[in-house]
Amino acid sequence: MSFPSRYVIEVDGRVPSSLANELPGFAVEDRGGSTVVAGDVADGAALYGLLARLEALGLQLVSVRPKSPGPETAWVKADDPRR
Repeated sequence: MSFPSRYVIEVDGRVPSSLANELPGFAVEDRGGSTVVAGDVADGAALYGLLARLEALGLQLVSVRPKSPGPETAWVKADDPRR
């Protein structure tokens, strides 16, 4: 995996704007029953830090997907045994 990379992270439920403000530099999109957080991360430590921050905000992780130029990559669900 090369960095910096763009990641698309889906969490369960809606993220209030007050919590979205806690994620500077990331786009936060409400999709009804879930919320997508997308943005660039500098390295693996930054990715794990972002995931820990989402958990600390009380958000349940649904999926994490790297977004790269080129062919679309498949979603990897949090409970997928291939993870």
